[in-house]
Amino acid sequence: MKDETIIIPVSQPWKWSVDFYEQTARILAKKNRVICITYDNPRLLISYIKSRKLPHLFTIIHKRFVLFTPIDFIPLRRFPYVNRINYFLNSILVRIFIMIYWRKKIVDKLILWVFDPQFYYFLSCFSYKHFVLYDIVDYLKGIGLSDESKKNFVQLEEKLLLRANLVTVNSKTLYQLYKIKRRNIYVVPQGFRLNLFHNDAYKKKSNFSKKPVIGYIGGLNNRLDYSLLFSLIQNNFAYQFIFAGQIQNRDADAHLQKNILHLFSYQNCTYVGNIPKTRIAAFLGQCGICIIPYDHRKSFNKYCYPMKLFEYFYMGKPVISTPIEELKRFPKFVHMGSTAKEWEKYVHILSSKKWPIAYRHEQRRIAIANSWERKIEKIINIIKSVDVKTQ
Repeated sequence: MKDETIIIPVSQPWKWSVDFYEQTARILAKKNRVICITYDNPRLLISYIKSRKLPHLFTIIHKRFVLFTPIDFIPLRRFPYVNRINYFLNSILVRIFIMIYWRKKIVDKLILWVFDPQFYYFLSCFSYKHFVLYDIVDYLKGIGLSDESKKNFVQLEEKLLLRANLVTVNSKTLYQLYKIKRRNIYVVPQGFRLNLFHNDAYKKKSNFSKKPVIGYIGGLNNRLDYSLLFSLIQNNFAYQFIFAGQIQNRDADAHLQKNILHLFSYQNCTYVGNIPKTRIAAFLGQCGICIIPYDHRKSFNKYCYPMKLFEYFYMGKPVISTPIEELKRFPKFVHMGSTAKEWEKYVHILSSKKWPIAYRHEQRRIAIANSWERKIEKIINIIKSVDVKTQ
């Protein structure tokens, strides 16, 4: 795929710990033109008018990669029809930008690369001749939606599954969940930031603790099983638990804030902050065991496929996780438990013996096979070799 114009609507903050939007866009932009539309927090037109400032809509990352910050021309976006009008008006701005900056006619075919069904009505602002890819990376039905919101989500997703020229999933678990909805769904690699590990930075020693280190990297949010962590940490003072990542409390959730403060009140639990991506390998290099303590009672977590798994794997680390369906494929490398007692057992077992070199080599091969480059390459090959219009 070369010299295409690709539009990617984005539903989360641009600089987020889970950065599949950015990684996808950056790889595609090497040979194509990419616009990411950051719908996380569009500003109201009236706010620009009051401030008497011209809106800064387009940010040029480089000549082939652009971020577009949309405008809510009409307030009250909670109403569906208002949302659709705003989508339509912003789609006009995107078209104008493509014609002026890239000098491309709008009659040229676009590729609409969608991760979230909420953007179905944004797609309807474009002609049916444009190519739509629904790239499923998470079980979005399981994110704690209300009954009404879940009903609306299901309706939009079913429309998107019919509209899309190609549907991909990043795990066998998601394939099993979605194959009843559409016949031709394709499994592709998960996506892993391999480029961050192609250096020797992680070989530099900067010990966090004299104790054995158990590490976690990723968002600190409501996905974590805090009760499990509290019980595990307070009963295992022989180990140092170290967390790195972004504290994600966008809604000022008092309960989440309380859990995070409680977590880091233990003397054997340390928060090292939201470290730069270039230091992830160095951080993991100091960990003896890596953990994925997601609350598996939430379906979003149960059916997820954590990207951090491949960061752990590349560094050849044993992993302890709560029961996550897709991770059951890796029984040699991932030990699963739903209680602190089970986790404590695995901590003691893994700390008492050296992790086999053969395991480390196999883990690294798995991580490399799931790089972002491999994922995009697989999708492009599917587009080339399969009649993606057949449903």
